Amino acid sequence: MIAVAIIILVGSCGASLTSDNSTPEESAPIVLTGDEIIVTMGEYESQLYAPEDISVNAGDTVVWDNKSGLHNVVFGKVPEGVDAEAISRKTLAREPGPAHSVKFEVPGEYRYHCSPHLELGMVGTVTVQ
Repeated sequence: MIAVAIIILVGSCGASLTSDNSTPEESAPIVLTGDEIIVTMGEYESQLYAPEDISVNAGDTVVWDNKSGLHNVVFGKVPEGVDAEAISRKTLAREPGPAHSVKFEVPGEYRYHCSPHLELGMVGTVTVQ
C-alpha cells in the first residue's frame, strides 16, 4: 500500500513538471539586493514555506528561496484587481536558490500554496499593509 502511495505522489509531481507557465522574467536570475523579504521553500527537506505567514508594506518584494525539493508558488486568493496567475510561479523550482519574486503593490491578503505539496500543508499568506 505504501508503494502505491509513493507512486501516486511521484506521478503527481511529474505531471506538474510538464506544465510550463514560465514567463521571461522567471527565466532571468533573481539578484538579491538585501532589501527583500525571504521565504524559504523546503528548508531541512520539509514541505513547508518558512515563515508561513508574513506581513509586508506595499512596495516590498518577497523572494521565495528554494532550499530543497521541487516547489512552486501558486496564488489562489488575492485582493480585487490583482492577477493571481501573473504573480504565480507554476513551474517547479528544481535548483536551490532564489526561485520567484513578487513586488507587492496592492494592500490586502494573498494566499498561496505549493501545488504538489498542498495536501501536506505547504501553504502561506502574505498580508500587505
